[in-house]
Amino acid sequence: MRKHCKGLSITLATLLLASSFPVNGGTSLAKSAPATFAAAKQFNFGSPLPLPFPFNKALSASASTFPTVAAAAGSNFRYLINSPRGGDSFGDEPGSVGGTYKGTAFTYEFPLPGVDPAQKAVVILSSRSVSVSCNTFEINGVQIGAALRDHNDSTVWETETAQIPGGVLKATDNKLRIGAMSASCNTSGNLDDFIVANLVIHYIQQ
Repeated sequence: MRKHCKGLSITLATLLLASSFPVNGGTSLAKSAPATFAAAKQFNFGSPLPLPFPFNKALSASASTFPTVAAAAGSNFRYLINSPRGGDSFGDEPGSVGGTYKGTAFTYEFPLPGVDPAQKAVVILSSRSVSVSCNTFEINGVQIGAALRDHNDSTVWETETAQIPGGVLKATDNKLRIGAMSASCNTSGNLDDFIVANLVIHYIQQ
C-alpha cells in the first residue's frame, strides 16, 4: 500500500511539473525547466500530505521543453480544503481520524472565475481511512466516484485524482458535497470515518 502511494505521488509530481499552474491569477516563478525542478525541490513528496502545490505561487516550465504547457496555459486551480489542521474529517465518530470534524456530510461552496463549463476538469486530493467505496463526493449534484476510493487502510495517506465531466462546473455557486456512507451504501447504520485533505480542482479557462 505504501509502495502504491509513493509511486502515485511521484507520477503526479511528474505530470504537474509538465504543466503551467497559475493560482487564481498568480504569476509564474520559474522561466525554464531547470528552474522549475529547482523550485519543486522545496516540496516533500513523501509527506503525509503529498500534494505539491504552493498556495499563492505557480510553477511553470518552458513550452519548448514541455509541449503540454501549451494545452494547460489557459488553466487555473482552486484549493477547497487547505488542511491547516490536517484535513477535514467525516463520519459518525467525531475525532476518530483526526482533522477538523465536519459531521456526517458537509457542503463546500466555491466560485471558479473564468471556467469553461464545457471542458472536463480534474480534482486532486489526499485521503486517509476511506473504507467504503460509495461515500458521497458530489460536485453540483454529480457523483465523482473515483475521488474517494476504498483503500481500507487507516495509516496511509493516498493521493487521488479523478475526472470531472464537462458541463458540471460553473463560474459561480458551485457546490461540493462530501458525505460518509455505510458499507451498505446508505446513511443509516455504521458510517465510514475518513479524512480528506489538500483538495484542489484544476480547470480550463475560457
